[in-house]
Amino acid sequence: MNSPEIHLVLTDDWELRGDGSGNMRAMQFATVRELVSIYNEFGLKGTFMAEVMQQMQHRRLGKTHSELAVLADEWEDTLRQVHSQGHDVQLHLHPQWDKATFEAGKWILGSPWGVGDYGAAELRSMVESAKAYLEDLLRPVDKAYRCCAFRAGSYLAVPSDHLLPTMAELGLVADVSVVPGWHINSIFRGQRLIADYRHVEESFLPYYPAPNDLRRKGPRGPVHCVPTHSFQFNLTRKLQRRLMKALGVARDDLRRPSALPPQGAGGNTYDRRAPASGAGRPGWGVRLRNLFASTHRISDLGELSFWEAKLMFEDIRGKARQSSWNQVPVVITNHTKNIGDFGPIRRFAKYVAAAKDIRVLTLREICDNLISGRYPLGSAYRAGTQC
Repeated sequence: MNSPEIHLVLTDDWELRGDGSGNMRAMQFATVRELVSIYNEFGLKGTFMAEVMQQMQHRRLGKTHSELAVLADEWEDTLRQVHSQGHDVQLHLHPQWDKATFEAGKWILGSPWGVGDYGAAELRSMVESAKAYLEDLLRPVDKAYRCCAFRAGSYLAVPSDHLLPTMAELGLVADVSVVPGWHINSIFRGQRLIADYRHVEESFLPYYPAPNDLRRKGPRGPVHCVPTHSFQFNLTRKLQRRLMKALGVARDDLRRPSALPPQGAGGNTYDRRAPASGAGRPGWGVRLRNLFASTHRISDLGELSFWEAKLMFEDIRGKARQSSWNQVPVVITNHTKNIGDFGPIRRFAKYVAAAKDIRVLTLREICDNLISGRYPLGSAYRAGTQC
């Protein structure tokens, strides 16, 4: 069985919280500087998925709110500095920032969250203007800069009849919105959040998507789907983790970067899957079923302990060996807005830098490889790959 080279892409969704809350200086500017410093120390290149709708609204309303204009300037300066150090910047887009208002020092986002809730013209306008914003910002730093990859906010890329045609028309090469095995169906801040990736036809390797559904394989085309990696966390691993915690074994290995919020952020994550008010705590039956059920973990660096990250690599290496590819691109994600403890991140970076079978590439490099045909996408059409 072959031992392919893993082309690992370290993406980071660089953003405020999805409802517009959070301290930008603490959650975005300080955390990205810390992460870039760690990557630079170990010779790794990150890919920062910049949430541009947020920035455009800061710039628009900065005309009447001077504090927003200052933040918008700092956002641009920070991103230029990140890119000038050799890191990549690609497009992340939360459409709920459309028509945002700013009142009493708080953002109010009332638009739908999923790209599928927008018509073709609306979606194209958002994606086109956001892509142009990045290119106008970064080409003075790097004349060869090209925005070629996209991730939908909160992974809400399906269902949508317009996303793939829009990407093709605008020259976007890769979508990294699909998270095989993951799903959500909830109401948050009055908005329906729905996406279901439990039945993706190719759960690991890149593929050409069907024109109207990212989850299905289609004919060769200009857009490629590169799944964001996820892995199963079964009962054995759940019990192992609980036992290790109970015994106080390998405490540093079990620390999660998001266990502490960024300093000055005023708290940490919000739960978009939280039950409705008054629903109460799940009963023992539900809790036991959840314990025994195998769950999918998104390969989100900020949410994984070092112990869990090593399990993630076990899964990546196993799936890579099962493929017929000599080089396998794998995208993982991160959310620096949640990270208050960079100790596990540093251990992860040291591990990756020392691994002989892992080569860290930017998403721009993956796009170039996809265009050149370096990866044999035709061989990804295998039977029995559904999640």
